[in-house]
Amino acid sequence: MKFTKNLTLLLTIVFMGITSVCMAQQTPTASKHEMAIKKAEDKVAKIEKKMAIADSLITAGNVVKGDLKGEEDGQTGRLKEVQSEYASESKRLEKLMKSKDQTEVKQASLEKKALDAKYKADMKELDAVNKDAAKKAGKAEANIKKGKDLKKVAEKELKVARKELAGAQKAANAPEGKKKK
Repeated sequence: MKFTKNLTLLLTIVFMGITSVCMAQQTPTASKHEMAIKKAEDKVAKIEKKMAIADSLITAGNVVKGDLKGEEDGQTGRLKEVQSEYASESKRLEKLMKSKDQTEVKQASLEKKALDAKYKADMKELDAVNKDAAKKAGKAEANIKKGKDLKKVAEKELKVARKELAGAQKAANAPEGKKKK
């Protein structure tokens, strides 16, 4: 008798434990329509993120191009300045080199060599700056192109995703008898 009571008590406890575990595992799940809407919203958000990345690539490329335009104007001014300075100084030294005084000719010749060396160094520096600017401009153009291509694709995907979202919302809001299966 005692054994039967213990067995009944034990079985009751086990049964109640199993029932409570099963009840705890049953969480309310979203309906099919709610899941479709959530999935469509996530897709739209992901594509909008792509659009933002594309816009930032285009903006960054345009900013770099704007900065380079300002640098280019400065470099053009510097180039003209170096060339005019060289031309005027060279002309002055050429006149001195035609002088009859040999010490003056020698001194002018040395100054002309120094002027030529300075001119070559300045031109080399300007050339390096121009090459760097051209490299930056190429990178900026590549970013703009990549951004435009990405934006074009994302716009098409976004259009489709928004239609899917509208369809899912429409299906969820439709009366029970008219819902599509």
